[in-house]
Amino acid sequence: MQLYREDGALTGCDTRDIRLTTALDFTLRPAFRWGEPRVRADIANPTASPIEASIRFRVPGSPEKTAAMPVTLPALATSHVYFDPELAEGESRGEAEAVLTFPGGTVRRSSKLDWIALKPAGNPPVILQERSDYIAPSRILFQWDGPADLSVKANLDWDERHFKLTADVTDDVHSADPDPALLWQRDSMQLWFDGMLFDLGLNERGAVLFRHDKKSAGMKIPFSVVREGNTTRYRIAFPKPDGSPWKENDTVRFAFIVNDADLGAERKGWMYYLSDIGDPRCRPATPEITLVKE
Repeated sequence: MQLYREDGALTGCDTRDIRLTTALDFTLRPAFRWGEPRVRADIANPTASPIEASIRFRVPGSPEKTAAMPVTLPALATSHVYFDPELAEGESRGEAEAVLTFPGGTVRRSSKLDWIALKPAGNPPVILQERSDYIAPSRILFQWDGPADLSVKANLDWDERHFKLTADVTDDVHSADPDPALLWQRDSMQLWFDGMLFDLGLNERGAVLFRHDKKSAGMKIPFSVVREGNTTRYRIAFPKPDGSPWKENDTVRFAFIVNDADLGAERKGWMYYLSDIGDPRCRPATPEITLVKE
């Protein structure tokens, strides 16, 4: 609308059509519903009015795996829309695409997703005890004498307060560097949690947690490391980084490695779960774990 004034008095006006474009966006996340893997679109509506939209999902390379549906997006809220990617039995990784259409725009997103479910308790243990589980710096330097030399039985679970790991590591010889920054070179664990690297070990000072990332400094992380006979038990509990309670369908990128050194000054090998995070190049590809109910 344009107003015309003359000597302070309104003498006329024009009206013109104006088209307003709403900026909507969304992300694709892994999720579980009724125990089954799903793709979840989290759609944020930042405006003060509801918006009528539609979303179409598809699995790249599988034209039969598609679905479209209308969705009403409440004002000033984030809506969740679910899609069944129809994973094959035993499949835990895939790709999904979605197109969101709304008055004034279209947004397309594509994501590679992991579906690794973690219940509050009773999850199958992680067992690392085979020759194929042991990694050495080179084939020439491969020195693993069986499960008594190094093997791992680990359990993961969660509650509202913590994402928890307990790992029993069998190792006939334990050695650790007195410098916390060098724990990883000897018998120890390393953990990749939400983009942060931690070293957990037991040296002459007792249990030690070394934080590589300054952003973890404010996190209160309970931990302990004790050794009885040839078994070292590592325990650690991570709070949710933003301080809120952990809840169903929260996701976190997590992996660990267990280092082995015996009496040497440097590690001679290691075992890992989900991602070989000792190599910085592997850390960005660490899978996401999704928290699920019983």
